[in-house]
Order: sequence, then structure tokens, then C-alpha cells
Amino acid sequence: MNSELVLSGTKETQMECKSRSETIDFMANFYLNWLQKKLSIRDAFSLTQKEMRERFINPFQWAGFVLVE
Repeated sequence: MNSELVLSGTKETQMECKSRSETIDFMANFYLNWLQKKLSIRDAFSLTQKEMRERFINPFQWAGFVLVE
């Protein structure tokens, strides 16, 4: 089985998050947007970034997640 897309956190994400709560929030929101709202993976990722940007001013708390094709 091949993966078309990979959602990953960068090294900076791991170093900057003071706790795991931002990572948990990001992933929970992503899966909610993808599976429950039935958005495409790309749209779910974009919406999750937007939601996190509104909640956390510091981009180190949310911007270290990447969607790789």
C-alpha cells in the first residue's frame, strides 16, 4: 500500500512545543475536519492550520506541521 500524502511534524515542532497539547489539538482537529466534516485531506489540513492560527498567536505552536505529497 502506498501513501499519497504524509502529515508530519518538523523537528522545530518537537522542540518548540512546551507541552504535547498543541500537537494533540492539531491532530484532533485535523481528523475531525477530515473524517467527520468529510473534507479532503488537503482541505482538512488547510482548515486546521487556519483554526490553529486563530487560537495560537505563536506560529511555533502550530506551523511546524507539513503535508507532504
